[in-house]
Amino acid sequence: MTTIRLAVLLSLVGLVTMACIRFEAAFTVNEDGSGTVRYQIAIKDDLMELGGEDMDISEEVGDVPEGAEVQEYSKDGYTGVVVTVPIADFTDMDKVRTALGGVSESMDSEGSPFDTVSIDKDEDGAWDFSMLMTPLTDESEDGMAIDELGEGLATLLLGDAWFRVRVKLPGELAEHNADRIENGELVWEIDFMATEERQLTARSIPAGGLPIGPIVAGVAGVIVLAAIVSLAYVRRRR
Repeated sequence: MTTIRLAVLLSLVGLVTMACIRFEAAFTVNEDGSGTVRYQIAIKDDLMELGGEDMDISEEVGDVPEGAEVQEYSKDGYTGVVVTVPIADFTDMDKVRTALGGVSESMDSEGSPFDTVSIDKDEDGAWDFSMLMTPLTDESEDGMAIDELGEGLATLLLGDAWFRVRVKLPGELAEHNADRIENGELVWEIDFMATEERQLTARSIPAGGLPIGPIVAGVAGVIVLAAIVSLAYVRRRR
């Protein structure tokens, strides 16, 4: 019973902490491959007051990349910062991961899900985004015991906190598994209580569709090959 109570207590502490945080990361890719990485961290004012006058939200952001724009965030009783980092070329993932350095540090965990972000452009001009979102909960003995709390209580404690990933790709959306589209951005709402991994994916193609030249050439090649095979077969039969 003592072990169970301790697990529940630790779970409550973890959930209350998460219930006081709004976290968001956004990737905006332009037609020429440039764009921005934007991430936001905001903490509930009540928690800020408990932390005392010395509590500094900037400490939660980690190292801000050079050239980044930092703005204050204050909304719905949450206070924090929004960091926007310009990206010259999204196909250079080393630069993108450097821009994500601060947000990865703020996750305060080994193997941040933001380390798995991949944004790539293929030879046809199509853009692909992927990210493996690992569970935010910890199923270890000293972690969060959601089953002990019950989903109803956990949801109540989480309140108006959220964790979001936003992506905007150039061209026309071909496929995605986002929860919704908002102002042209794909939005994934990450479940604080999820215990399984979630793969976020999206793909866009150039406006007007993929180039038809390679497709036509491919079809023509198949037709020619079929004709050659048919002719060879007829001759062999004769």
